[in-house]
Amino acid sequence: MALTKSGEILKVKRLEKKLSFEEVEKETKIRMKFLRALEEGDLTLFHSTAYARGFLKNYAEFLELDTKLILALFRRETTLQKLKVIPQGMVEKNSPLRITPTRAALLVVFFILMAVSYYLFQQYRGFLAAPALTLEKPKEQQLVAEGEIEVTGKTDIDATILVNSQPAVLEESGRFSIKINVFAGETTITVVAKNRRGKETVITRKIKVE
Repeated sequence: MALTKSGEILKVKRLEKKLSFEEVEKETKIRMKFLRALEEGDLTLFHSTAYARGFLKNYAEFLELDTKLILALFRRETTLQKLKVIPQGMVEKNSPLRITPTRAALLVVFFILMAVSYYLFQQYRGFLAAPALTLEKPKEQQLVAEGEIEVTGKTDIDATILVNSQPAVLEESGRFSIKINVFAGETTITVVAKNRRGKETVITRKIKVE
């Protein structure tokens, strides 16, 4: 069976790492026959496409590949495998509805190019965009007691956070929490999220301290 694009990527990466199927099986707990089937694009061994997709994701993660791209390619490939070739007697020889090997190959190339283009677009947009930022506490115009209050929220995992110029620790999930001192009167809380490319997102909240 001819290799699929996702299967080719898996095989090339495994060989680059000088790993045998036995070694991969030992580390991933995925049986060797399933690993070989994924590389060869043979889905007949799997109970369902979803079952194969789960193994594919784990295999790609183990090889340190871009799982989003691999799964996108896999979706296109499995979609094409479901296309049924119309029997020759049902359409004329030159009918545009007849799926020939050449047309099928062109469709595969088209879907792969679309998947790669979409992935690159998302990466480019993420590169240009400012980090996402949500501020959960405190709420706008919230009434709090003078002293120490907690500021919590969430941002991108590669961002740094400043709350009223104080750095906050960022968890692996992107969540942050920091306690700051506030004094009687109206106080402004300023939260700044800045990514490695210098893009910033700022949220300000006014609270009332009594």
